[in-house]
Amino acid sequence: MNTENIVTDKNDDTREYFELPQICDLAAASKVHAAMCDRGESSDLLIDAGRVERCGTAVAQILLAASIDLEGQGNRLVISSMSEQFKMSLQDLGLGDCLCSWE
Repeated sequence: MNTENIVTDKNDDTREYFELPQICDLAAASKVHAAMCDRGESSDLLIDAGRVERCGTAVAQILLAASIDLEGQGNRLVISSMSEQFKMSLQDLGLGDCLCSWE
């Protein structure tokens, strides 16, 4: 995985921005996890999933854990620009309800 595909930045509001890579498989999971761990703890996390062509179990677990962690801090995970492939991948993993709460 090309690490340049993981973008983290501060958004104009009180959210941090993170762009998922096209292929979110086991090989990408450690990079996605590291990028999420590098974020501050005092803001919501905005994730752009518009380029995702495939999302595997490992990255889905990271997203779910991040969502739970953020809620515990009084923040939330917001996923924008969900590609159809991203949505289908998470629905196939039984996380369809999470998609609604992450929008």
